[in-house]
Amino acid sequence: MLLEETVKVIKRDNLLEVVKDSADALEEGLLDIQNSFPKLISNSRGRGTFRAFDLPTTESRDKFINEIRNAGVQMGGSGTHSVRLRPALIFQRHHAEQFLDIATSVLKKF
Repeated sequence: MLLEETVKVIKRDNLLEVVKDSADALEEGLLDIQNSFPKLISNSRGRGTFRAFDLPTTESRDKFINEIRNAGVQMGGSGTHSVRLRPALIFQRHHAEQFLDIATSVLKKF
């Protein structure tokens, strides 16, 4: 029953297209950030809206996570240097743009 309702909502709200659009914005934006902060951000990667990137040290990764959480974005660490983003299906282009703006302002503090 729950699965059927979930599939109905995905189809009704065209969520796969929404995710594709927001994923494109997120991928492009993260690559732009990586180019703008090459000493801080590297190895931007992922599929769809599930993204990750690396910071140079565990300390810088932890600082980034703490700062971005303080700015209202829930992210997690992975391994010793990576940060990951795993948004819900309702994540839209404007959410990607908000995230990218917040991430950029956090990185400018480094």
